Amino acid sequence: MNIAICDDEKIFIERINDGITGYFRKNDMDYTVTSFTSGQDFIALGENVLEFNLVFLDICMENSNGLEVAKFIRQQSKDILIVFVSAFIDYSVQGYHFDALRYILKDAMLGRAIEESLDVALSRIEHKNIYIEEEFNEGKRKFALCNLYYIECIKHWLYFHIYDGNAMKVYKTYKTMKSIEEKYFSHNFLEVRKGVLVNPEKVKNVLRYEMKLDNDDIIVIPKEKYMMVKNSIMSYREDM
Repeated sequence: MNIAICDDEKIFIERINDGITGYFRKNDMDYTVTSFTSGQDFIALGENVLEFNLVFLDICMENSNGLEVAKFIRQQSKDILIVFVSAFIDYSVQGYHFDALRYILKDAMLGRAIEESLDVALSRIEHKNIYIEEEFNEGKRKFALCNLYYIECIKHWLYFHIYDGNAMKVYKTYKTMKSIEEKYFSHNFLEVRKGVLVNPEKVKNVLRYEMKLDNDDIIVIPKEKYMMVKNSIMSYREDM
């Protein structure tokens, strides 16, 4: 795993680096760590940021805003994992707008929080390596599970909304939802309403009986399922 630390306080760069080093040595795994003392230095990498799997990012830096750095990261890739690090909890809501993996505090529990963040990061990366094969009207397709946004059933047809690396595409197959739901439930897909299964990894937010996905598609949530769906998404983010 290739990891970046972006923080203008050298003492916290050292603490985060120590936590990362201890974790990977304990687990006998390969890793690299590159440190940046300003957001400008990190942004100056341009497309080279794609070399990193994970970034520990300070939100409040003296000469740059960590949220601006996060925006830059998301412009380059949706796959780079971000862990926000801050002395304040005030920015936690803004942080999750950038699909942050974790928001951790610079306190006595920092070491433990780093370990938990690395556990979740490795689990997320492993999840991205899961592939599914389905027979569609358009032919047999093998796709990364992380690129499947949602499945909807319309008049006995299943429509799979999949990102193919360049654009969203919809593939259809004549099957019942019941015939495939167990497989996708085992991968944490969530039944938002009857006939719609959603990949929780692709959920941007849940608000006012609607779920907005990363591709800006809107899924309407029935009133009676709203709290269950919202709590399930929150639980998924905590676990992952």
